[in-house]
Amino acid sequence: MSRAIHKLSPRYVQTLKKPGWHGDGGGLWLRLDENGSKRWVFAWERNKRRREMGLGSAVDISIKKARDAAADARALLAEGRDPIEQRRAVE
Repeated sequence: MSRAIHKLSPRYVQTLKKPGWHGDGGGLWLRLDENGSKRWVFAWERNKRRREMGLGSAVDISIKKARDAAADARALLAEGRDPIEQRRAVE
């Protein structure tokens, strides 16, 4: 059984007020802080080590762009590469 992705709707993201981690699936999370700021995070675990890569503020990055970035990161992970290291190499 596969895990669902694209669980969050754009409207839900816009109106969300409850602080915490809200999963869209596939490692993509919307993190809402106590002060109301929202940011996209791609999180994964490899070799018993949790890694998190910030994708940007939900104000600046749409849910579509966040999903595209998460899909790119998942593809890198499937190739055995680290998305954070790949991003550093490109910058």
